[in-house]
Amino acid sequence: MLNDARNLLAGTVLEADVCIVGSGPAGLTIARELLGSGLTTIIVESGSLEPDDATQALAAGETTGDPFKALVETRARQFGGTANLWNTRWDPELIGFRGAPLDPLDFAARDWVPDSGWPFDREHLEPYYVRAHAAAEMGPYAYDAARWARADAAPLTLGGDSFETSVWLFGAQRTFVAHRRAELAAAPDTTILLNANVVELETTDDANRVTAAKIVCLPDKALSVRARTFVVATGGIENARLLLLSRRVNPAGLGNEHDVVGRYFMEHQQVRAGHLLPSNPSLFDRMALYDERHVDGAPVMGQLHLTDTAMRRERLLNTVAAFLPLHARFRRFRWDSANALSELASSLKRGRLPERPLATLVEIARGGDFIAARLARRLSDGRLFRYWGEDAPTFCSGFGWTSLPDKAARFGILDVIMHAEQAPHRDNRVTLSAARDALGLPLPRLHWQWRPLDVESANRTRRLLATELARAHIGRLDMGDHPVEPELISEGLHHHMGTTRMHRDPRHGVVDEQCSVHGVGNLFMAGCSVFPTGGYINPTLTIMALATRLADRLRQRSAAAAPAIATPS
Repeated sequence: MLNDARNLLAGTVLEADVCIVGSGPAGLTIARELLGSGLTTIIVESGSLEPDDATQALAAGETTGDPFKALVETRARQFGGTANLWNTRWDPELIGFRGAPLDPLDFAARDWVPDSGWPFDREHLEPYYVRAHAAAEMGPYAYDAARWARADAAPLTLGGDSFETSVWLFGAQRTFVAHRRAELAAAPDTTILLNANVVELETTDDANRVTAAKIVCLPDKALSVRARTFVVATGGIENARLLLLSRRVNPAGLGNEHDVVGRYFMEHQQVRAGHLLPSNPSLFDRMALYDERHVDGAPVMGQLHLTDTAMRRERLLNTVAAFLPLHARFRRFRWDSANALSELASSLKRGRLPERPLATLVEIARGGDFIAARLARRLSDGRLFRYWGEDAPTFCSGFGWTSLPDKAARFGILDVIMHAEQAPHRDNRVTLSAARDALGLPLPRLHWQWRPLDVESANRTRRLLATELARAHIGRLDMGDHPVEPELISEGLHHHMGTTRMHRDPRHGVVDEQCSVHGVGNLFMAGCSVFPTGGYINPTLTIMALATRLADRLRQRSAAAAPAIATPS
């Protein structure tokens, strides 16, 4: 059932067995897995089914440290959560997120990565990955590159043991913003409560159980939800913020006795490794496995992946390298300028300026030639820059660029983009600001830096890649204007990880291995905020696997005991 909180009387108290705060992939996965369990579920969503400017403004925040995207641009307060922001540049019916399980080494405690190590290994999570993959409607659960190779799409033969070919599969945005909505709205035991902003988790006097989620509808109507079990699934920024805001008993915040809430924030980075100049133009005819294309009905893309052997030997963070074709004569594709232009357009659409208007305009101006070329192509209906894709020379026709004719004429080089892991660091963190939002709540403040370990790993990885590509006579990797410190293409990928990290010891983590907040018996966290480390791959498939595992846990708890709904002591 869909319900709009604004239509309820002020002071209304709703009750359920399970209250899930947030309707992104984590919350929706848990709710779906609980269908038919005998448990009643309320999903509390800040936004509505469509974007709303006033609600979205509640996603604002402050950033310090290295440049970082405006927080309001990196999260969506809307049913489906951040799935609404997924890149759907080709076909939103098909493409949403790139997926793969985390690697076995990502779960291990690595002595060269401080504070690494999960409470369990990849093998433990594997059955949940299989179930999550099916729920995401991603096709066969098969991440061995050989499964997707064809006579015209074979893995590159490399010159050493440092890299191997692996693949990404893709999940559709529609699965979360359409399929899950229809499925859950029709369920008799599930209520989706829209336009309901959770502002505090109320607890017993000793703070060892949550009693209610306090809700405020814009502008000021107050409601609440009481439940036996609470799951917070609002993303890496808001998960930490809600715990910090729930401070009536402990001024430091709920579950924050050891000052860990909000710490260890991580982001995935796209790093430009350089431009690959092929030794032979025929390389473009041998890159089909590394193109984004459909195979057996599944969207798939290959890349070169650091091996376990290389990561251990060279003490590197997990990284892959993807290949995107660039025009033979127009190579200056400015990601930063394109991103700045998009940010300006998005802000103006909302009737305001971006957070850093001068810096945004400077970035746009630096790529003025590229933006002008894009405009010329559009105005000429494709007659100028005719070998480009719709928007950019990098994404030549998007899916299936390797199927285009005259590739040697269209393309001259390959842009090599690394997707890089960031190591957890205690001082990358979310805290509360002195500034407040429209509900009177302190805004989140994110302090984030790309640290020396991250920079060194990315730099050594691309040099290792350059060596292997040259040794195999594939081509020369030109590092251009960034031979010493690699270039960050964008200010993060909206993957906000680590702020309520998992650890058996409450001195080092916010939740235990069951994603239960230490010391709070009926409160669980969901999403990539619980990741101790994040690997290199988009977190959605792992988010769903952990959510599936958590749903099983909630079923088991219900079967073992059925306590009354918590009431204040």
